[in-house]
Amino acid sequence: LPDIALDNQALMHKQFPIVCWGGIDKIVYAIPAENSQNAFIMASGGMLHDIKVVSTDAVIPRDHLLQSFPGPLIKNKTKRKDIEKWLENTCGGLPSDESSTGILILFLLKLKISESATWRDISSLLYNSDELLVYLSQPFMESQKQPTAYKLDATNQMKILAHLQTGGQREALELALQNNAYSIALLIGSLMGKERWSEVVQKYLTDEFSIASDVSHFSANLLSLIFQVFVGNSKKAINEFSLAPQKRSWAVENWKIIVAAILNNINLSMETSSSSVDEVPPVILEFLVEFGLFLAHEGLSLQASGVFIIANLPLSAMPLANSSIKFEHIGNPTTLESAVYSELYEFICSKDPKGFPVLLEQKLHHALCYQELGMSANAARYVDYLSAILKSMPKKDAHTAAFAHRLGELSVRISGTSSGWLGKPKLSSVW
Repeated sequence: LPDIALDNQALMHKQFPIVCWGGIDKIVYAIPAENSQNAFIMASGGMLHDIKVVSTDAVIPRDHLLQSFPGPLIKNKTKRKDIEKWLENTCGGLPSDESSTGILILFLLKLKISESATWRDISSLLYNSDELLVYLSQPFMESQKQPTAYKLDATNQMKILAHLQTGGQREALELALQNNAYSIALLIGSLMGKERWSEVVQKYLTDEFSIASDVSHFSANLLSLIFQVFVGNSKKAINEFSLAPQKRSWAVENWKIIVAAILNNINLSMETSSSSVDEVPPVILEFLVEFGLFLAHEGLSLQASGVFIIANLPLSAMPLANSSIKFEHIGNPTTLESAVYSELYEFICSKDPKGFPVLLEQKLHHALCYQELGMSANAARYVDYLSAILKSMPKKDAHTAAFAHRLGELSVRISGTSSGWLGKPKLSSVW
């Protein structure tokens, strides 16, 4: 490029940076001595008595989560007990009832890697229901019982029977609902499919909890959702959240209570003979996927990731359930926390020793962060790990070529930031 002429007068007013970043983990700084009262009048600046060189860690403390992380995590090489110990130490100083979703994710992964975790353990992590057990153990005064259902008279009983004998299910259901006979209405609704049955349940709960209060709305919404999930009608039930603003707000504010209530009602008779959290019953899987998509559409990506983790969904670039939502990373992929969460989940969930291919770019970013923070040894381990994976990638693929180029650049940078006076060159090929 040709030299650009600069005005000398402009140089007098140019602002020079007060911080310069170099290739070593040191910071050089100098603080002028305090000016006297007449310094401003005399236009004299402070005097520099000394220049100090300190470690970057003394000014910018390293993130403990990143510094202590035992990555890269490699199947059949990294010991599971080492990860469990790291999670135990990391979570040991964190409150499990913290409102931070990031902390919740760490505790959830700690449960997922444990071979003894149950659905009730995950439920308790999301919402501590012990308060409800205390409430149920209290003595209650017996209130005067009021009839909660209506019994059809003989004439209407015969009409409903006649309708059913002639195939008139719709007419029989309408007659039962007109007389508030919900017992027979629920039975007739079950003959007409899960959607119609769910409508009868919703109408009954709306009438039963007819008092206009937050508690009544909460009870009706949660009970209706529980019933619909376990008859396999999760998609329709969750679609109602998007259509009704009041229900949408309720679901967003109480997402942990909702998921906890569903998980607490899983029993061993639900198409699975195990209580292991690795085996998700089909109706629960449908709910978790649909509810996670709902949270993602509401902009709650980390909360959605937590729900997808419970569902054991693999990290992939493919959209979920005919939607535009992808479960590629846990949370914001540009954050270091996301890199740690995603790699932990990959080690726990992936059956392939190579892990989830969608995480390669994030692992490279993870290694770059290590290098920029002066943790060259950690970065070098990731470079070696990614170089081994690169050998099995398609050599003529454009993505592979771009990935190899960035990996090579990082390898050179690591070699140039060796702690010795002369950097040790890294000549190993990535191909």
